Amino acid sequence: MEIGHLNTMPVWIIDDPWVLLGDRHHHALLPAHELPAGTQPGDRLRVFVYRTGPDQVLATLKRPAGVLGELVPLAVVDANDHGVFFAWGLDKDLFCPWKMQYERLRPGDRAVVHISLDPHTGRLIGSTKLVDVLDDRTSGLWAGQEVSLMPYGVNEVGVLVLVDRRFAGIVYRDELSGTPPMGVERRGYVARVRDDGKLDCTLRPVGRQGQLHAADVILEALRESDGFLPLTDKSTPEAIHRRLGLTKKAFKKGLGTLYRDRRVALHDDGVKLVS
Repeated sequence: MEIGHLNTMPVWIIDDPWVLLGDRHHHALLPAHELPAGTQPGDRLRVFVYRTGPDQVLATLKRPAGVLGELVPLAVVDANDHGVFFAWGLDKDLFCPWKMQYERLRPGDRAVVHISLDPHTGRLIGSTKLVDVLDDRTSGLWAGQEVSLMPYGVNEVGVLVLVDRRFAGIVYRDELSGTPPMGVERRGYVARVRDDGKLDCTLRPVGRQGQLHAADVILEALRESDGFLPLTDKSTPEAIHRRLGLTKKAFKKGLGTLYRDRRVALHDDGVKLVS
């Protein structure tokens, strides 16, 4: 048996309230009410196996949100004097001690959780301190690559993100209009692969692709504004982001693309769509 993983185990003894899976040397207890109708001794079941105590191993046909070693977004549903509990698809919630939290959590919060084993009890526990479990072998990634981004923390320069549920990355504050919800995955891009193995990330395409994306955003805004936007390369980053959702750098590049293609005219008070 592999604790914290899915195992295929034979039905050994059928009883109530428990069914024994495995054999006399390695067995787990499955609640009898979970046993599929018509199951006989010797039949094999695919179950998730976990400990509730040093000498008690339970099995369930339910599927948790993640298995041992995985990083998954979970919601806090309860708390006590020692930590918080995450809902993860099983009857028994996943416990996360205070000392294993990146930031203090409370019921209703969402977080990215690493599922690990308590070395003292052998029970599955959660941790939101991810630095030591993320992969720093990022040499196979490249600037402009499309990836998944999952926010898991905030620092003074930006939002920390889990890249492809494996690597550490950051999206800088000047790209964001606010703090995105933790644990909610979205598409993004690698902006730079750093020497320390971490990734600078962006929510928008980079390079030529990014310029074309920004140009499309500007064009759409112009069409919705009767062909004129009161924005220039001297407008504040806040004004540009509020109107278009673009960084000032992306706005200037997109504007340059449109100007070179003779699709817009630049004026002191804004940009005008060329018919």
